[in-house]
Amino acid sequence: MGPMAQDFKASFGLGDSDRSYHPIDAQGVALAAIRALYERLKEQDARIERLEMDNADLRRDCRSSSVGSER
Repeated sequence: MGPMAQDFKASFGLGDSDRSYHPIDAQGVALAAIRALYERLKEQDARIERLEMDNADLRRDCRSSSVGSER
C-alpha cells in the first residue's frame, strides 16, 4: 500500500503524469515530512521546557507566599 499516483501528483505536483510517480520523488517527500516533524518536535520540546520552568517559578512563588502568610 502506498500513495495513489493521482493523489501524489495533486498534492505535490511531482512526476510526469498522474498514472505513476518516481520512487525518488516519494522518498524526497518522506524526507521533507521527517524534517518538518523534527522541527515541530524541537519546538514542542522548547515549549515544554519553558512551561516546566514557569511551573517551577509558580510553585516557588506559592511556597514563599504561604510561608510569609503563616507568620
